[in-house]
Amino acid sequence: TPSLTVDSPLSLDQTALDPAKVGDAYSAKLTFKGNPAASSSSVTGLPAGLDYDPATGTISGTPTESGVFELTVAASNGVDPAVSTKLTLTVNAAPVVNTAALADATYAVDYSQKIDVAAYPAAKVEVSGLPEGLAYNAETGAIEGKPAVAGEFTVTVKASNDYGKVSRDLHLLVKGTPVISTTQQDVKPATVGSEYSLPLTVTGSPAPQIDYTKLPDGLSFDTQTNTVKGTVAAAPRVYPVTFTAKNSEGSASVTLSIRVNEKPVFKTQSLPDGSTLSEYKTTEGKDVQVVAEGLDVTFASKDLPAGLSLDAKTGVISGTPSKGGELKFTVTATNELGSTDQQYAIKVSEPAAVSTQSLAPVVAGQAYEQKIETTGYPAATVTVTGLPEGLSFQDGEISGTVAADKVGSYQVTVEADNQVGGKPASKTFTLYVATQPTINTASLQDAVAGSKYSIDLDVEGAPDLDVTVDGLPDGVTYYAPTKTISGFPTRTGEYKVTVTATTAGGQLKASKEYTLRVTTAASIVTESLKDGLAGQAYDQAIETAGFPAATVTVDGLPEGLSYKDGRITGVPKAAGTSQVTVTASNGVGEKAVKTFKLTVNETPVISTESLAAAQTGVEYSADVTVTGTPAPKVDVSGLPAGLGYKDGRIAGTPTESGEFTVVVSATNGTADPVTRELKLTVNAPASIATDALADGIAGQEYAQPIETAGFPAATVTVEGLPDGLSYKDGKIAGTPKTAGTYKVTVKASNGIGDAASKTLTLTVDETPAIPTESLAAAQTGVEYSANVTVTGTPAADVTVSGLPAGLEYKDGKIAGTPAESGAFMVTVKASNKAGSVSKDLKLTVNAPASIETGSLADATVGQAYTQSILTSGFPAATVEVSGLPEGLAFDAVSNAITGTPKAAGTATVTVTASNGIGEKVVKDFELKVNGVPASVETSELPATTVGSEYAADITVAGTPAPTVTVSGLPAGLEYKDGKIQGAPTESGEFTVSVKAENGIGAPATKDLKLTVNDPAS
Repeated sequence: TPSLTVDSPLSLDQTALDPAKVGDAYSAKLTFKGNPAASSSSVTGLPAGLDYDPATGTISGTPTESGVFELTVAASNGVDPAVSTKLTLTVNAAPVVNTAALADATYAVDYSQKIDVAAYPAAKVEVSGLPEGLAYNAETGAIEGKPAVAGEFTVTVKASNDYGKVSRDLHLLVKGTPVISTTQQDVKPATVGSEYSLPLTVTGSPAPQIDYTKLPDGLSFDTQTNTVKGTVAAAPRVYPVTFTAKNSEGSASVTLSIRVNEKPVFKTQSLPDGSTLSEYKTTEGKDVQVVAEGLDVTFASKDLPAGLSLDAKTGVISGTPSKGGELKFTVTATNELGSTDQQYAIKVSEPAAVSTQSLAPVVAGQAYEQKIETTGYPAATVTVTGLPEGLSFQDGEISGTVAADKVGSYQVTVEADNQVGGKPASKTFTLYVATQPTINTASLQDAVAGSKYSIDLDVEGAPDLDVTVDGLPDGVTYYAPTKTISGFPTRTGEYKVTVTATTAGGQLKASKEYTLRVTTAASIVTESLKDGLAGQAYDQAIETAGFPAATVTVDGLPEGLSYKDGRITGVPKAAGTSQVTVTASNGVGEKAVKTFKLTVNETPVISTESLAAAQTGVEYSADVTVTGTPAPKVDVSGLPAGLGYKDGRIAGTPTESGEFTVVVSATNGTADPVTRELKLTVNAPASIATDALADGIAGQEYAQPIETAGFPAATVTVEGLPDGLSYKDGKIAGTPKTAGTYKVTVKASNGIGDAASKTLTLTVDETPAIPTESLAAAQTGVEYSANVTVTGTPAADVTVSGLPAGLEYKDGKIAGTPAESGAFMVTVKASNKAGSVSKDLKLTVNAPASIETGSLADATVGQAYTQSILTSGFPAATVEVSGLPEGLAFDAVSNAITGTPKAAGTATVTVTASNGIGEKVVKDFELKVNGVPASVETSELPATTVGSEYAADITVAGTPAPTVTVSGLPAGLEYKDGKIQGAPTESGEFTVSVKAENGIGAPATKDLKLTVNDPAS
C-alpha cells in the first residue's frame, strides 16, 4: 500500500519561560513541532550557570546571576523556514549586601558611603543604627550627611524583596575631639563612711584617655566606667579635682569640687520620766541632742506616745501623756546627708482605775470564776467586799461555789490603789446568785379555729423568774401572772411557738419551741364543673378548704373520666349530661357533700378529602361536606381568583392557574375551630414570555433564561443555536465558537391546548486579542519600527502606553527614533463592545556607555577619600580605573575611588567605561593629593611649684610630622621628646611660645601661659 509523508517546518511550542532564581536548580524543556523532528537546535544569551542540551532540548543548571535575559532559540529540521525566535528568561535573586566595611567618618564633616546591595527585582533597603546627622538616601543608595556625634556605631543594613531578606552589621567609626559633659551641677555631696559614686560623661573618638588630680581619701577612679567611686574616708571639706581627657584628635579639661560632709549623730540615749496628771517637756539641746557638723537638722517620730508631740526644729518633746506605762518610741534626726534613729523609753505614772464593767451571775451549786480588771501604772493593789458566803477574791479573781439557800442579789464593792493621784478607785456591782430556769411543759394540744383554747405552762427558776411566749396565732395570748396561753384562734395552720424563761435579772436563760396546730372542718370550694368535649382530654380541679387537708371522693363521672390527686381527668367517650357528687372530710366536724352538673359536647368534622381539577376560563363546581353539634359555621379561604364558597359548595370560573391550598375552617363553640387543607389544581395552556435574546461573545460563557407561562410547567425545545450552545433546565448556555447572527426557534407545550412557538435573533460577537508576543530591541538615536497585531470583531480601538521618548504608536506600528535608554514595560490595550484586553511587552532601548564625572576632588594625605565615578548608558557600563596614587583603589561594586593617600603629589588617572554598545570610552583625570599643614593642639599648660618635678605634653598635628621648637621657658625647664620637663627654679607667670612647621604652608605658633608658684611656707 503506497504511503504519503508530508514534511512541515519547525515551530517552537513555548511563548514564555518560567522564572528562575539565583542559587536554585532550574530546568525548562523546549518543545518543537514539525516533521521531521529537529536535527539541530541551540539557545544563546543564557545567564551564567545555565546551559542548553540540544539532545534533550532542556535548559538546566543553577543560575549565578540575576536579571532579565533575552534568549535566542534556533532550530532546524531541513524544512524552511528554520526556527529563530526570542524568549525572555527572568532570573530572580534574594538580596545580598556586598558592602563589607564602612569608611571612617569625622565629626561635623560631610560623609558619603555607598551601600552595595545585589538583588532582582531591586531590594528595599533599610539602614538603622546610624549616628545623629547621618541618614540613608534610598535614591542614591548611600549613607550621607554630617555626623553630629563621635564614637563607634554598629550600623545594620537590611534588604528584602519577594525572594528573601538579609541583614548585615557594619562597623562605623566617627572620629572627634574629647568632650567632658559633666558639670558642677552633676556633682553630689559625699558623706564620711558612705559609698559614693560620680559618673564622668566623656565623649570622643577614638576613646579618650582620662587623667585626674588627687581624689579625696577612700575614693578612686574606675577607667572602665569613667566613674569616681569608693567609701569616703576623708575629713569633711571641699576637694577640687581636675579631669583631663585626651585622644589623637585633641584634649579637654574640667575641674569639679567634691564636698565631704557627715550625717547626724545622737549624743543622748535616755529621757526623764512623766505622768498622765502633769505636762511633760524635755530641755532643748540637752535631753534630745545630736551632732551634725553645722548642717541643719530636723527631728521626726512615727510612734510618739499619745498626748505627746515633737518639735521638728528643736527636738523638744512636750504634752500630757494620755496613757501610763513604760513607753518606747524612736526619734529620727535628718540632715541633707542622711538620717539617724535613736530609741528612747520613758516611765509614765497613771492613777489606778477599775475597768471591769459588770459581774456575771452565780449559778447556785456550780463553780464560779470572775476576773477583776484594773488599769494604771504602776499596777494597783485590789480589795473586794460584799461577796456572798462561798465566794472569795484572790490573785485578781472572784471564785468559789454558793449554796442553793443563798439565792438573791448582793452589792459587791471593788477598790484599786497604786499610790498615784491621792485616793483609791472604787466601783460597786450587783451580783446575782440564782438557779437556772427550766421549762417542763412537754407539748401544746391542738386548737380549733373559732373555739376557746387554754393551757397552763410549767416553768421553774429564781430569783426574778420572767416568762415570755412568741409565735402565737391570731386571737391567742399569754397571761404572765398565771403562766396561761388562752384565747379564740381565728386562722388555721401549724404555728412555731417559742417559750423563753430568764432569772437573775435576765442573765440566766432557757428556751423551748413547740408546734401548735389550729384546725377547721373540711368544705368544698369548687362551685361548678366546666363542659367537656367527646374524644378530647378533660381536666378539672376540685378545690377544698379546712385543716388538716380533706380526703375527697367523686361519684357519677361519665365513662372515660376519673378522679385522682385533686383533679377530674380523662377523655369522655360520648356526649351527654351527668350528675357528679363530691364528698370531702378531714376528721373535724361533719363531712362536706356537693352535687355538680357535667356536660360533654361534640366538635365539628370536615368529611371532604379532595377537590377535582379546574381550568382557567371554564366554569367549575365542587361540594364541601361538614358535620358537628351544634351545627358548625364554615369558612373557606385560599381560593384562586374567580371562585367562591356558598351554601356548602365552591363554584365559579377561575382566572388564574396553579396549585392552590384551600383551607376549610368549621366552628360550633364547643372547642377551637377545626381546619382542613385541600389541594385545588387550576390548569392553563403553555405560552412563551421571552421576547429577545442577549448578545453573546465567541469563546466566552453565555447564559440566557427562556421564560414560559402556563400550568403545569411547559416542556421547551430550542432549535437553530450556534455551535457551542445548547438548551437545558430553562436556559440557553455554553460557549459559542463562531461569531455571527442566528435565528433561534423556541417551542413550549404542557398538554393543555395547542403548543406555543416563537422565533428569536441571537448575535455572537468576538473579543479583541493581541498576538504580538515581544518587541525587538532598539537603540537611542537609531530609527525603529515594530508591528503590533490586534484582532477582534468589531474592529478594536488600540492604545499603547509606556513608550520611551521619541517613539509613538500609529496605524498598528510602534515607530520613531528613541531618545532615552533603559528597559521599558510597554502596555498595549485593545477594546470593542465585546470586551477589552491588555498586554505588557518589554522594550529594551540600549545606549553606548559614557563617563559623566567631570573632574576628581582633591585628596589630603592621611585622610579618608571617596570619589564616585558616574557613567551613563544601557546596559550599565563596566568601569576600569588606572594610575591611582598609593593608598587609593577603585571599588567596582560602589563605582568609587576610596582609600587614604600616603603621599602628596599629582597623578594622571585613566577611567575606561564599556557596555558592549559601541566603542569603549576612555577619559583622563588629574588627581591632586595635598599635605596637612602643621598645627599646635595644646591649649593650656598646668601650673606647677618651684622645685617640683614637672612634665607637660606638647601636642602638634600635620603631615608630614612637624618640627617643634619651644621658647620662653623658666629656668630649670626644657622641651624634649614632645614634652616640657624638669624642675623650675624661678617663680612667676611665663609666656611659652610653641612653633610647629612641616613645609606645608606657614609655620604654626601658639603662646601658652605657664604659672610657677612659690612653695607653701
